[in-house]
Amino acid sequence: MSVDVPFDPEGHDAPAPPPRSGVAFSNDQFDRLVEAIRGGQTDRVAAEAEIHALAMRKQLRPENDTHPDQSVFNPRGERDHPRPLLVCEMFLGPYPLERQTLTRQEIELLNQLQPGSYEITKADGLVIPFHVIPRMRVDGKTVERITIAFPCADDDQKQNFPSFATMLREVVDQQEVRKLTASM
Repeated sequence: MSVDVPFDPEGHDAPAPPPRSGVAFSNDQFDRLVEAIRGGQTDRVAAEAEIHALAMRKQLRPENDTHPDQSVFNPRGERDHPRPLLVCEMFLGPYPLERQTLTRQEIELLNQLQPGSYEITKADGLVIPFHVIPRMRVDGKTVERITIAFPCADDDQKQNFPSFATMLREVVDQQEVRKLTASM
């Protein structure tokens, strides 16, 4: 059995230094530690060691590791009541819809969307088109991405929209009506 020892041209066999942990003392901290050890101030060394151990623990582990991860989008908390994942990439026009900024209701309604053209009613009673545009995967059977489009380009079109969840609910309800009338 052989042990690898670094070669020393002066003939001294020196062991390899231990690997670094990534956490180090500042020069000032190191100097105070050496002074405390030389002066026999073991209480001070113990106190400083405790401070450094606490700082290291805080650095390696979050302060509140059991937080409920509550937000305005999930008031019940992600830890205990996680929202579902989106079934595919979703876009509202050119803007991606992210799970972190959608409510549970919006995600559930988005996951029910089927490609097609629908109509939604704005708060002022105006009915406008609402398009669910799919982009298919190479196999031609699986939806890779859904883009939602409706007119909202100019100032007149941007006014009086209901909530996003209300618009999605109206579209999903229309899908249900189409399924029922198609089966008759």
